[in-house]
Amino acid sequence: MEYRLIVTHQETSNEKVLNNTKESIISIEETSDFINIKLEEDKPKYPDDSIEQAYADISNVFREIKIEKNTNNIFNLKGIIEKWESVKKEIVFNTEDDMLVNFIINISKYYENEKSLEFLLKNFGIIPFFTLIDFKNLSSNNDKIKNLNIYNIILTNPVIYKIKLKYNELINGDKEITFSGDTAPEFDMVESKKILKEEFEIPSEKTFTLITTVAGKYVFKNSLESFEAVLKLEGGKYFKKEYTISLIKK
Repeated sequence: MEYRLIVTHQETSNEKVLNNTKESIISIEETSDFINIKLEEDKPKYPDDSIEQAYADISNVFREIKIEKNTNNIFNLKGIIEKWESVKKEIVFNTEDDMLVNFIINISKYYENEKSLEFLLKNFGIIPFFTLIDFKNLSSNNDKIKNLNIYNIILTNPVIYKIKLKYNELINGDKEITFSGDTAPEFDMVESKKILKEEFEIPSEKTFTLITTVAGKYVFKNSLESFEAVLKLEGGKYFKKEYTISLIKK
């Protein structure tokens, strides 16, 4: 099944407003035991640019992810590592850009270790929302409390949400899982405020209340019909960030 993946980012600070929307096509296929996710292929803007091609090749190493339903673990780690090693070899031996080569060598320790690679993939893009719920037995998600880690909202620091799941069967036969929550006790509030002060150039002596929430829902017919999540991050009068992630079946 093909889906439109739409990610909208709105940001307000210092009377400046940023709006950005990215749209791509992803494929999601379910079997009794696995969820197979295939992201849209990354292509260089300038095909003759070897550096752009190299970065596209790196991105495409991770475009196919297979999640085991029983455990929510990434099943095809070995295959991803093999692809990475092939791309790494090609770039290191055929690229004259020292910065790119050094970058490849430095990140290899994360991509060639199954444990660290799985951690990165589970926190990559939309993937956290596919390891959040039990796809094998939808009704088992009712009244479940879980933690959800989301990266890239705060630079270098994950937002850790404590969320509650709710399962419903609708009158039209659809099955719906809703979720909502705010920061978990594990969330590093002090460090996050420090990072955000630097990002938004807030004077060190100023204080603000940091509030972040997440809410969304999955809708199923015979398979996943749609998904939406809204993540908000507010720092009083200083800034506001909002991300909306949507999946819509084509």
